[in-house]
Amino acid sequence: MLSIRYLLFLLAVFPLFALSSEIEQATQQKISSQIEKQTSLVFSEFEQGVELLSIKYNEDNGQTLSALNSFAADNPTKTNDDLAYLLGYRCYLELTTKNQESYSNTQQVLDELIISTASNPAIHAAANFCKAWFYYFDKNTEQYDFFIEQAFNHILNSQSSVLKYWIATTFSMMAQDTGRHSAAIEAAKLALTIATINQDNYRAATSWAIMAISEAELGFYDDALANNQLAIDWYSSINNQRAILGLYQNRGFILNSQGNTSEAKAIYLDAISQAEQLDHQDAIHEIYSNLAAIAFTEGDLELSNNYAEKTLAYAQESDYRSLAAHAYSIMAINYVYLNELEIAKDYFERGNRFFEEFKMVSQLADNFKSWSEAMASIKNYEAAYNAQLRYKSLSDKIFNTERESRMLRIKELYQATQKDQEIEKLAFENQRKNIEIENKSLEQKIWLLSAVIAILAFVMLSIFYRKLKNSNQTLTKYNTKLNEERFIDPLTGSLSRRFFEVQQREHILNSSEISFSLFVLDIDHFKSINDNYGHACGDYILKIFCQRIRNSIRKQDNFIRMGGEEFLLVIENSNYDSDAKLLHKLLCLIKNETVEFEQHTLSISMSVGVASNVSIYDEKSLDIALELADQALYKAKSSGRNQGELLDLHSIPLTNVINNYDLIVSKTIHGVE
Repeated sequence: MLSIRYLLFLLAVFPLFALSSEIEQATQQKISSQIEKQTSLVFSEFEQGVELLSIKYNEDNGQTLSALNSFAADNPTKTNDDLAYLLGYRCYLELTTKNQESYSNTQQVLDELIISTASNPAIHAAANFCKAWFYYFDKNTEQYDFFIEQAFNHILNSQSSVLKYWIATTFSMMAQDTGRHSAAIEAAKLALTIATINQDNYRAATSWAIMAISEAELGFYDDALANNQLAIDWYSSINNQRAILGLYQNRGFILNSQGNTSEAKAIYLDAISQAEQLDHQDAIHEIYSNLAAIAFTEGDLELSNNYAEKTLAYAQESDYRSLAAHAYSIMAINYVYLNELEIAKDYFERGNRFFEEFKMVSQLADNFKSWSEAMASIKNYEAAYNAQLRYKSLSDKIFNTERESRMLRIKELYQATQKDQEIEKLAFENQRKNIEIENKSLEQKIWLLSAVIAILAFVMLSIFYRKLKNSNQTLTKYNTKLNEERFIDPLTGSLSRRFFEVQQREHILNSSEISFSLFVLDIDHFKSINDNYGHACGDYILKIFCQRIRNSIRKQDNFIRMGGEEFLLVIENSNYDSDAKLLHKLLCLIKNETVEFEQHTLSISMSVGVASNVSIYDEKSLDIALELADQALYKAKSSGRNQGELLDLHSIPLTNVINNYDLIVSKTIHGVE
């Protein structure tokens, strides 16, 4: 899906005050009932003045900048929040009009204000936002992403409503581009809250459009389609055909991700007709690339290549590099299946070079995953395995990046809270000292009254202490429960990948005197189940599969969902013979018991790779053991599935066998036919 970044850039970058017709009454009531009125997010008088000014000059940034400076001279800002918004907007306009000297002066003013205003969060956010736009126009994606992240962390603590909306929307799009979709949804919901409180239908529609894409990426297709439709309905009410065209492209992407290729194709064909009426060549060829992907899914390689070649020709002619990269990626896979491997490899590498250059990690990961599947289909298992390793590495990077960004935001919020608590503590101490002075003065005159006050104070403190103790106990129980839930996969109830990264890995590395057996499990032909019976069936299969495995292992064994249909079973102090028996038991269990879903009776099987009885001393040996288990899994899958490959690694130096698989004693365990 190519159009969302360009559509949302037009929708979100320029601060426009919505004066259009109301969103449908039912929709407004639904949103308003969920969000309590928050005065801290209402647009200030200064912000509304700047908004009206931006409408007057629309997209003429030169005139807008001149008018903004005149407006600021006549209407001095009264708060640091309004000042931050003014400087952030001015900075952006100076960059778009290439006024480098004025931009440098504005940036210097912001840097000085950070010190003089004791790091006011809105000022700090505007300074980082200003730097982000500098790197955006300098095409330095890495620095742009970094400073957008910093701006978002600071703006959360401010009351600059328009600036908070602007930064939240921009951060959401950046997070979306880097595969951090939960963070993108979080920021888009903040933007939607601000838009709803201010009855700003334009901004609400923009927020819905952003949320829909990330919800689709996370598999929440019903929510994605609903939010996409809300945005379409509003833009239809003001007859903005170009925006509707972009949202139709997004809807096609959501439907295709859901597996509803027929409806997605119909939406795309309808969108092409709209794009032709608008003479929107970019959109036409973006849609061609999506139709090429659908044609490949349907097995029509000739049609897929036809669409992709049209896309590539246009992209090269118009220097539309990201579109060309997507066309190369689609054609690379097509040529694998057409047995044109040299062309396929060349196109695959061209697409990858663009994704790597612009740090598009999510797209790069998808490219390696598709390449791995294509290589496996022609039995080039070495290339398939290497591509799968790269896909895994990139997926881990996306996960770690989102985790680190969340930790950074939590740290910023924690530090701000600590400052507030310190101020409250000082105020409390001052109040207590004043009370003591007053009590001593009263004690000199009326000792009896002083005694009574002391007794009452003691009683009040006792009550306060008991309430505080009860509150702390409740909070401790809640935090304990929350800590447990964050390590549970919400769909299957098994342990999550986060559990492996945060606790299991640390436990293994701190238990050098204990041997471990690592079972890597993969449900066979799971994609076919989703394609033939739908994702609801796939989810049900995952739940039943996990329940059966958990019921068949010991309480101390950890069964972890690593992602999709891939799982890891960690067993302590086992041995080769015990692992062989357990492997056979699990294979038979999964194959013997069918699954009833709606009116279908399904038989499933799995493939397993086992690194048995391995001693782990450090990160490297753990990664090698996992890689050996992965290699064993690939051997089991390539040998026909419904079987397991068991590697005896007892007392074997792992670094000696990682590149020499034949040195390992192995056994193939078959499931029931």
